[in-house]
Amino acid sequence: MDLEALRGSRPKAYLELMRPVNSVMASVAAVIGFLMSSRFSLDVGISGIVLLSISTFLFSSSSMAMNDYFDREVDSVNQPQRPIPSGRVKSREALIFSLVLMVVGFALSFLLSLETFIIAVVACLMFTAYNG
Repeated sequence: MDLEALRGSRPKAYLELMRPVNSVMASVAAVIGFLMSSRFSLDVGISGIVLLSISTFLFSSSSMAMNDYFDREVDSVNQPQRPIPSGRVKSREALIFSLVLMVVGFALSFLLSLETFIIAVVACLMFTAYNG
């Protein structure tokens, strides 16, 4: 295999694990939910909305990668082109990647507020229980 092709496939494989379209939709939903619950107040400022959006993107991406980790056996039959069954990403690497995304999301959510951090912890517990 060509080395250039191999280099290009790993970053793409990690991006595939994240399911960026789903994660963008989750971010948009979080921002809409925030705006509706705050009656369209921008008290947190644009930077707060950006932090909310990025942290939601990271949590969603973490959940997607974790799902691929736990579903790797099923995916090897039903979705063999996915990053783990295709061998482009090792299962352990996908799990570590998922955890790194989650930790960065936690850090960003903590910057918003303690309440946001607690909501993030609960959400991550729920998606981890679902995936596991």
